[in-house]
Amino acid sequence: MKVSLKIKILIFALSIILLLGSATGYFFLRRISNLIEEQIVYRLNVLSSNISLNAEDPIILEDDTYMAQLVKDIMSNRGFVYAKILDTDYKILASNELNEWGSVDSSIIFIDKSVIKKNKDVIELLKPVYLGDEKIIGFVRIASSTNEIVEAQKSAFVIIAFVTGIFFLIGIILSIVFSSLLTKQLNFLMIGLNKVSKGDLNVQVKRISNDELGVLTETFNTMVTNIREKELIKIAFTRYVSKQVAEKVFENPDTFLNKLKGERKEVSILFADIVGFTSMSEKLLPEEVVKILNTYLSSMVSAVFKHNGTLDKFIGDCVMAVFGAPIVLENSSLSAVNCAIEIQREVSALNLERKSMGLSDINIGIGINTGIAVVGNIGSKERLDYTVIGDNVNLASRLQSTANALKVPIIVSLEVIKKIEGKIDYRQLESVQLKGISSPVKIFSIILR
Repeated sequence: MKVSLKIKILIFALSIILLLGSATGYFFLRRISNLIEEQIVYRLNVLSSNISLNAEDPIILEDDTYMAQLVKDIMSNRGFVYAKILDTDYKILASNELNEWGSVDSSIIFIDKSVIKKNKDVIELLKPVYLGDEKIIGFVRIASSTNEIVEAQKSAFVIIAFVTGIFFLIGIILSIVFSSLLTKQLNFLMIGLNKVSKGDLNVQVKRISNDELGVLTETFNTMVTNIREKELIKIAFTRYVSKQVAEKVFENPDTFLNKLKGERKEVSILFADIVGFTSMSEKLLPEEVVKILNTYLSSMVSAVFKHNGTLDKFIGDCVMAVFGAPIVLENSSLSAVNCAIEIQREVSALNLERKSMGLSDINIGIGINTGIAVVGNIGSKERLDYTVIGDNVNLASRLQSTANALKVPIIVSLEVIKKIEGKIDYRQLESVQLKGISSPVKIFSIILR
């Protein structure tokens, strides 16, 4: 039989009322507690208003010393547990605990007015700091211990203990029974939350009740599963783009998901191929071929990611990279050319190592073109690849083949030169006739320094 949490709480409350209703001491204790609590809240409001007014300039000027003094002044008052000053990103600018400085307090949510929170041990007040009367520039978070309430209750309890002792004893027994029923599932959830906070996304909390807490447990398990799947997607995505690009995509996933459906946009396409690798690999052991490929391809991919490019695919010993999608770059041509220059520098460094071992150099031919291409997820229902297609992609591939044939490190098209004019040194080569293009194509060589 499904028993709701609301019914459980009602039964518990009725039991307490039935047992303690005739005890005038209960009301006496509550009255004392309320009076002291009101005093604590009043003190919190006064002190938080004072620190809020005085924290305006220090927050703007990032005056850590002054903010530290404000926190110290708060903590000099009797009964205060902690005091913090935070910015609008919930970064702790000052705290009575030095190890909290600079960390983010993720336990709060945005507010535009004072908020009081109460629990067994502390009464907390969170108050916004305004610049003038409108803009919120930070928050003040202070808390006072409830020890005063506890001590007052203890004193009053001595007076009425004989009268109310029996009732409290019965109430405690009933409270233990009901609290056990209520908190067992919550304890499981707390253990699960603790594991998630430590990065364990494989946790699943056992459901032991059919009430609202049971539903909450199922919701928690579903949430963790969704987070785990999202993290797996993010990890997979970082195989194709740099971590920085991946973070930008996941900051606004809806925008980029729409782009993944397909669009025409200007991008720069880079092809980088190991010259003569096919004939070289025929003379090497398979393990040596894989080792060389991994070394040089890893170097090329690192350069692509460093310059905010997207790894489109590996084509044997060739790398295809795109600049300007999915993240729009200020100058995708310049990013692609700088990437190509860095690849050649890395290759030169690797060749020095090979030369020291008595091995021959390995050369890379790179072709770059800029133009309009179709960008998006292309493939079948079973497998999709984020890629670019179009004549401008084909031209980049042809330029890379030309670079190999002419033994030129980097060859780019006229469209690339238009974008990097005055920023990168180059020289024009003799126009070439490329496959699939009716008229000769102007080509340019990037000068390496």
